[in-house]
Amino acid sequence: MIIQAILLVIAAVFLLLFIRNWYSVQTRALKRLAFLIFIALMVVAILRPNWVNSVAHKVGVGRGTDLVLYALAVAFVFVSVNTYFRLKTQESRFTELARVIAVRDATEMNAKRLGRPVVREALGREASAREVPTHEIPAHEVPAHEATVAETPVREARP
Repeated sequence: MIIQAILLVIAAVFLLLFIRNWYSVQTRALKRLAFLIFIALMVVAILRPNWVNSVAHKVGVGRGTDLVLYALAVAFVFVSVNTYFRLKTQESRFTELARVIAVRDATEMNAKRLGRPVVREALGREASAREVPTHEIPAHEVPAHEATVAETPVREARP
């Protein structure tokens, strides 16, 4: 059947194109364009079901509903791949955000514990806890009980 070859080529081209250049502007534009074309074809299929039957016969499919089913299978694969990459991107952003917050909170807690002023900066990719300046307090100004606490290793609490 001609439709099998056409659908396999379309699926392969879409997958290779979108996987290789997922974040490019051209890929985003192509995804939007493909979505608009899909919507337009859907409207035509609803308004003119006889046209779908005639196209199906020309490409070697018995019925128009089978052709629609094949098109929906290709669309489903595309949506699945698109969703997968979106979730991976979102997961990496959440991970980065959680790391920045954890390091910032740990730095603030350590500064409070040592009696140092807490410096807050805006969260972002460029602002990490390593970049937060700490104000060193001379050793002779640190209270005696805090000096021993700072040198004592922290032990985990047992349940």
